[in-house]
Amino acid sequence: MVILTREPISTAQHSSGATVEANLALDIMVNGAIAVPKGATVYGTVVESIGGRRVGLQRIIVAFDRLVVDGKPIAINTGQVGAEGGRGGAAKMIGAGALFGAAGGDAGKGAAIGAGLALLAGGRHIQIPAETKIELTLQDPVQLK
Repeated sequence: MVILTREPISTAQHSSGATVEANLALDIMVNGAIAVPKGATVYGTVVESIGGRRVGLQRIIVAFDRLVVDGKPIAINTGQVGAEGGRGGAAKMIGAGALFGAAGGDAGKGAAIGAGLALLAGGRHIQIPAETKIELTLQDPVQLK
């Protein structure tokens, strides 16, 4: 399942327990038919949010847990995905999913895993930008009907 974040997700704005929103970036197909259309809303919960003064201590982790189909919420269980600060001021992806950088057709932005991750406010916070594509793996089967 590939989603697209609606808003920036950052340690500056999201504490543990906060809800974040995304949209499906691609239709979910079952037996050749569209089971869930592109654009459907996916909700996640911030599992961990740590900003810090020391570079390398920043971390934001999200687990996506609800998919809305025809106005009805459906429980899902994805692996956790997020980002953390690294040595030298770099930011890196962590978790079972994959961050594919900003959307919008710019191959240079979208091709590199983790592209667009940013350390903010002098390195005290980390952010996953709005419109970041995230590939998630469902941990359990989902019953759509």
